Amino acid sequence: MNTFLTAINQISDQTNLLALNANIEASRAGEAGAGFAVVANEVKKLAQECSNTVKQIDEIIHNIKRKTQLVVEKATNGSEAVQEGKAISIQVLESFDNIKSTFEHIDQYIAKELDMTDQMSLIFNRVRQQVDHISNISQKHAAATEDVLATTQEQKSNMDVIYEFMGKINHSSIRLQDLIAENTK
Repeated sequence: MNTFLTAINQISDQTNLLALNANIEASRAGEAGAGFAVVANEVKKLAQECSNTVKQIDEIIHNIKRKTQLVVEKATNGSEAVQEGKAISIQVLESFDNIKSTFEHIDQYIAKELDMTDQMSLIFNRVRQQVDHISNISQKHAAATEDVLATTQEQKSNMDVIYEFMGKINHSSIRLQDLIAENTK
């Protein structure tokens, strides 16, 4: 019994840790992780409920052991003790049935939560892939913008050189016209 309780406590602790990690990932995801934060809180509540149930079961087992000890002591005192032991044994059996039912419920609940945790993990991976994809597109866009800017600056430099040459040609043309005009007079 103690082995089962220890195992359930470990599962509860692990589930609580998963809830904490899910909350961290949800925080990192920002608005996209808001829904995951709700799920993470529910998983945390489940872990707490499991822990509380294990404590209750441990108390029940402790009470059962104590009552069983009382039965043994009273059984040595006669038939009245035997009757009382019978009643306590029935209570013990009922308690074990309740414990069994509780364990089955916990097992189903944990299975459901583990499935939900797997689904959360898949969703986080998809979100991470989408963020990576958007980041890659942004980097490509930034690189293309830098290329366009560099090309534009190069064309401006070329235009400045052309304007400079055109100014020189214009100046030379005016001088040539002046020389022609002076020589034709």
